[in-house]
Amino acid sequence: MPKLRSLLWILTVAAMLTMGVACHSHPTPLYPGSSGPIINGRQGQMYFSGEFAGVPGTYLIDLTYQSATMIGPFVGRYMQTASPDELFMIDDANQAWMVRAFDGQQTPLVKTQDALLAPNGRKFFYHDSNGQLLEGLVDASGGRVFTADGRFGSHSPSMDKVAYLNSNGLAISDSDGGNVVQADLKSIVNTGEAFLVPTTGAYFPRWTADESKIAAAVVLENQTTKVQRGVGVVCDAKGNLLLYLENSPTDPNWSTDGTMFFYVSANIIYYWDFTTNKNVIVSGGSLVSGNMRVGQNGAYMGYVQTGYENLSLAVGYDFTEHEVFLVLPPGSNQAYSVDWPVSSYCPSSNSAPQIVDIESMVNGVVVPEIVVSSGVNAVFRIQGDDPDCNLTHGVAVYQIGSGPWIPLSWNLPAGALCNGNWADVLPPYEPSGKYTLNIRVEDICGAQSNIVSVPITYQW
Repeated sequence: MPKLRSLLWILTVAAMLTMGVACHSHPTPLYPGSSGPIINGRQGQMYFSGEFAGVPGTYLIDLTYQSATMIGPFVGRYMQTASPDELFMIDDANQAWMVRAFDGQQTPLVKTQDALLAPNGRKFFYHDSNGQLLEGLVDASGGRVFTADGRFGSHSPSMDKVAYLNSNGLAISDSDGGNVVQADLKSIVNTGEAFLVPTTGAYFPRWTADESKIAAAVVLENQTTKVQRGVGVVCDAKGNLLLYLENSPTDPNWSTDGTMFFYVSANIIYYWDFTTNKNVIVSGGSLVSGNMRVGQNGAYMGYVQTGYENLSLAVGYDFTEHEVFLVLPPGSNQAYSVDWPVSSYCPSSNSAPQIVDIESMVNGVVVPEIVVSSGVNAVFRIQGDDPDCNLTHGVAVYQIGSGPWIPLSWNLPAGALCNGNWADVLPPYEPSGKYTLNIRVEDICGAQSNIVSVPITYQW
């Protein structure tokens, strides 16, 4: 830490010379008077939300040439990159937003303290005060209850599986919530203890990129004394326990190759190295935001730390050099959340699905119009074509008039609209009356189909 403290002092003096205000179209140097890279020639970009030169906002830092460009005046205490040009943010009022990086347009989503985006940036998990785990869409209103007993959900990289915390510890299920498997954590439970699901904090389980391992932070409570303790666990994809750490870890994360399990304990970042079976300290200090972010193709990890003179610092960890480096100079700069730009989850050649027809069916028979009443078994059969065959885990959404788009189906079946296959979705619930539903489908990459309108009548 002496090396970092000396660097902080140098950067504090440099930051005092900073002039001007960053704007969206003109980068502002982090270190005035310099024309090239400063920090060991590190390359890449990082988003940070906080203050630059005393101006609140969200910025994009160029690590190579040490400049900051303002995206917009909004500030998020939590941030994740959803796509190459979208950010998912939660503000101090616990409002979740989608923000377009290229023009700063904000779209409100839900009220929540904690959330985690899916790897494809199209869905996210959050939870309510009743202990329910909910799944939301970044471009449709509302959310669905994924499970009534759970919080802190995490999609696997392929979107096929979900890991979440519940009253029995760590659960693993299919993406639709079915086939729930409870991780075998009996060996870490002492006599008189039971699992306690935290209400807020950095407790989202994390998958390795190959989906072979899951890291989670669980809490156990003595039912008599009410004393609580935290345990970090690593399980395989079937829920078999591989490793546990009893130093109250939170904020689990992985290196891109799955060999290092990162976590925070007592304001110190550690990682467990599975190649050497050793616990290694990365950095200490009073962490403002544990939410560690691994990016730049696995080269660096970013996080926020309260450091010299109680300044909130954007800090990086270099996996090659195994050293900590300062991203944002202190002084009149403060970082509240950070993340790295991401490449697209899907290829640029991804094609939008096409709906050819939607058949209205009642009790297995095609009808001109569905009339919904008590006891009627009705479905919409969507027929069409998806050249990329990636509607699996995509969604169908509907709209009435010019109202919001609302989910019809949260996980379209495997092979939907691929090679002549169709997809059946249930009609939504609406009050008695006659309606016209506008329906479209969206694939796992966010590409949207054409809109088809169908009539429906409700008689309750």
